[in-house]
Amino acid sequence: GEDGCGAYSTMPVGSKPAGASPFGVLDMAGNVREWVNDWYAPLYTPYRVWEWTDRPERYNWANPNGGPRHGTHRVNRGGGWMDGSEELRAPYRSANLPVNRGSDLGFRCAYRWEWQ
Repeated sequence: GEDGCGAYSTMPVGSKPAGASPFGVLDMAGNVREWVNDWYAPLYTPYRVWEWTDRPERYNWANPNGGPRHGTHRVNRGGGWMDGSEELRAPYRSANLPVNRGSDLGFRCAYRWEWQ
């Protein structure tokens, strides 16, 4: 649509430059949910980041010390083009079995860059 929403599919990388982060990173949410290597645990730390007051069973949590060492589901971050507005934020967490795939699920390549 005219407002940039409603494409009903993924968008080419970098097609929404107005949505760049303060660091210039693009496409952090809204294209696909992204796989994370961490095992998923729904309540793995006492620090609330996102609270759904009407659905407390869906709290999202942040854990600066790392997640569980084992599990059945891996973490997905951000929201994909099929998700609602409450999921369309980079820190949003969800879970999927590692064998799952879909048109709204992908990954982001990361590179450790050292300041010179």
